[in-house]
Amino acid sequence: MINLNDFNYDGRQEGFVEETYSFLGSENLPDNFHQKYITIWMSRECNSKCKHCYQKGDPRGRGWDYAKADAVTDLFLKDGYIVHPIVNEWLPHYWDFLKIKKKCHSTEITTNGILITSRYKEFFPLLHENNISDIKFTIFPKECHNYITGRKRENVIQAIKLSLKDGFRVTLNYVVMKSTLHTIPSFVEEAIKLGVHEIYFMYYFCIDPKNNMYNQVLSPQDIKCFWKYWQMLNNSEYTQKIKFSKMAAFGLNPYNEDHYRKASRCKRFCLAGRWEYLDFLYMDPEGKIYPCNMVSGKKYQIGEIFDDDGIWNYRFIDNNWQDKLKGFNRSMCAGRMETNRIWHETQTSIKSDTSTSK
Repeated sequence: MINLNDFNYDGRQEGFVEETYSFLGSENLPDNFHQKYITIWMSRECNSKCKHCYQKGDPRGRGWDYAKADAVTDLFLKDGYIVHPIVNEWLPHYWDFLKIKKKCHSTEITTNGILITSRYKEFFPLLHENNISDIKFTIFPKECHNYITGRKRENVIQAIKLSLKDGFRVTLNYVVMKSTLHTIPSFVEEAIKLGVHEIYFMYYFCIDPKNNMYNQVLSPQDIKCFWKYWQMLNNSEYTQKIKFSKMAAFGLNPYNEDHYRKASRCKRFCLAGRWEYLDFLYMDPEGKIYPCNMVSGKKYQIGEIFDDDGIWNYRFIDNNWQDKLKGFNRSMCAGRMETNRIWHETQTSIKSDTSTSK
C-alpha cells in the first residue's frame, strides 16, 4: 500500500504532475488519496506578443495588484490547496509577487528571457531570496523563433547562459507544432551543448480555427511522429545528460509501460477538474475557474472568485463539464479531446468546402 505521507511536492508544476501520476498509476492507491492543486494566472501583461500565445499575453494586458494576489492565494492555501501562482512575464512591478511564490513553496518561474538580459543583477538576488531554484525559458528552434516571438533568439540564449552561470536549474519549454516537430533532434543537441537540465515538450493547442496559427496544430499523424522522436531521445546514450518531460496532452507512450499508461487503464489519466482523487484547477486573470487551461471558455467554467464586501472569496458552479466532451472517461486528456474535436471538425469543413468548389 502506498503511504500518503510519501507524496512529495518539489515546488514545480511538472514535479507535482509526475508525483501525482506515480500515485494514480498504482494498483494500491489508497481510497483516501486526494490532492488539491490550483494554478492561478494573475496577469496577462507581457513585454512581448508571441503569435502562439494562448494566454493572450499583451504589453497592454492587465494584472492583479499585490493585495488581491496575496489575498486570493491565502484563500486557497487556507483550504488546503497547493497554489501555483503565475504572471505572464516577470516585469519589475511584479517582483513583489515572488514573496507569494515563496509562501506557496513554488520554486520555479517561466520567462521569455528579455528581462534577465537587462536586469539580471537586480533580479537574480530576488529569485534566490525567495527560494526560486528553477527558471523555465520558452524558446523555439533557430528556424522560426524570431518569426513566432518577434524577438531575437540570441537574447534568450544569453539569458539561459546567465541563469546557468548563477546556479539556476534551467528548463527549456519547447512548443511542439508542425513547424517545430522535425527540428526536435537538432534542438536537443543544442540544449545539451548549452548545459541545460531539462526540455519540457509542450503540446501546442489552439481552439480557434480563425487564428492565423491554427494551421500549426498537430494532426494525429504528427503525434505519432512526436512519439518516435521521444522514443529515440530516451534510448540514446548521448541524451542521458538531459531530462525530458512532456504534457499529458500528447497522450500515452505507445512504446513503453509507465505510470501514465497504468493511470489510463484505471481511468485516472486526466487530472482536470474536481473529482474523486484530485482537485486540479486553473484560474485565469479574470478570476474564472476551469478544469484546466486546455479546457476553458464559458461552457467549461466551474467556478469563480468574487469580492464579498471587501473580502475575496470563491465559489464553484454546478456545471457537469465532462458531459460536453463526448466519450470522456478520464482514460485520456480532456484538453487533447477538445483539441481533436475542433481539428476534425475543421478538416471536415475544409473537405466540404473543397468538394463544393469543384
